[in-house]
Amino acid sequence: MRVPSFLRRPFSSMNRSATQRSASRSDTLLSKIGEARRTRSSGFVTYRLSGTTWSRSSTASPEQPSDGFTVAAYEDEDELEVLCRAFERADQQGRHMIRIIAELSAMAVNVK
Repeated sequence: MRVPSFLRRPFSSMNRSATQRSASRSDTLLSKIGEARRTRSSGFVTYRLSGTTWSRSSTASPEQPSDGFTVAAYEDEDELEVLCRAFERADQQGRHMIRIIAELSAMAVNVK
């Protein structure tokens, strides 16, 4: 199973902070591309599971629902599809962990 980038982002940020390494040219370019993507999209998207059906809605709130999760609006659709499938298979503890991870994504949103 592929790990969504917003799961990797907090860990890579902590690693960069801990090691205080300077970014290479390609890392700088990727960082700028990521920042551009985050700037284009604002707000949040809430995914809710009802039975076997997912609903998706734009929202101004980062609140995590009990029947799904809320992430930054700029997150990759394919990665969110993976997260939805993981949520479907997870037990209560697994779903709680997914909501915590989604909250990290939501915390990265610059509210205007």
